[in-house]
Amino acid sequence: EATASDSIQVEDQSEQILSAARDAAAEVQQRGKAEAERLRMEAAAEAAAILAPGQAAVSDAASQLASSQRQLSSLQASLATQESSLALDRSAFEKTAFWNPLSWGERDELKPRIDRTEQEVKLKRKDVSQAAKAVERMEAAAAGAADELAKLQGSADKVTAVADKAADKLLFTSSKESDKVLKDGERSAAKAAKEAGRRR
Repeated sequence: EATASDSIQVEDQSEQILSAARDAAAEVQQRGKAEAERLRMEAAAEAAAILAPGQAAVSDAASQLASSQRQLSSLQASLATQESSLALDRSAFEKTAFWNPLSWGERDELKPRIDRTEQEVKLKRKDVSQAAKAVERMEAAAAGAADELAKLQGSADKVTAVADKAADKLLFTSSKESDKVLKDGERSAAKAAKEAGRRR
């Protein structure tokens, strides 16, 4: 009876050893996964911090470019309106005759308006030219910001790649360690079971 009782105890011990080994193996793997996830999250945060100023610069440059393009479009539309008005006034003026007294009133009204509009058109063309140059500068700034962001993206990708490599290595190591813990447990359990068999 003592031997049978001992055998049952050893079998229970064998099962306990195996159960403990499984739990320990799972814990090792879980710990490895958690650490790998931590590495990846830290790398993602670092990569985001690297990219942030570049992304802000790109956004700012895009905003300034859009603003300068809107200003240019507005000036071009205004210039087109003034040029159209000037063309109509010139056409009307050309239809009048300087020798016809009946045309003098209309000519006297049109001439100063044409002169004034010509000056306005001249100034507006300068404004359009300056606005076009501003757009070109903003386009260059936007391209420069995009290039700088691409460089930062390269640095961020390196940080992520290093973390991914470290995380993968950690997962591989923890998986091997987990397997070892489980196999050691299985050997110990088998040894205990064998011991139980001898006692029967």
